[in-house]
Amino acid sequence: GHGRTVTFFVFEVYKGAASWCVRRRYSDFNALWLKLCEAYGRQNVPILPPKQLVKNESEEFLEKRSHLLAHFLYELLEDRAVCSSPEVCAFLECEAGAHLAASNAGIATCAAILLGELHAEEGQRSALEDELA
Repeated sequence: GHGRTVTFFVFEVYKGAASWCVRRRYSDFNALWLKLCEAYGRQNVPILPPKQLVKNESEEFLEKRSHLLAHFLYELLEDRAVCSSPEVCAFLECEAGAHLAASNAGIATCAAILLGELHAEEGQRSALEDELA
């Protein structure tokens, strides 16, 4: 519906000289976590920050969650078996089986963006483009 904001966590993955941005929702992280727990056993998968019972989109909360998710990704890269899994490669948008170990790849930044606000900005921009056209 109108005005509903969706929070994406945007992080930069870098590997050697290449880097790219990936945008994921918390539910994507959760789905990845469940898949990895199934494949590798829960004790071998880093802890994912918990789901919120109350929808919280305060800046402070999102910033904290961004840090926790970045830490989760970093810990995934520390585990050679897990980080070269097809699940993680797909999540990080790199080729399957890519050598993503923490020694030669990493997560540069993780920031939360609210997509609802983004849509508004995009909407304004397209209206502006119409005027210029």
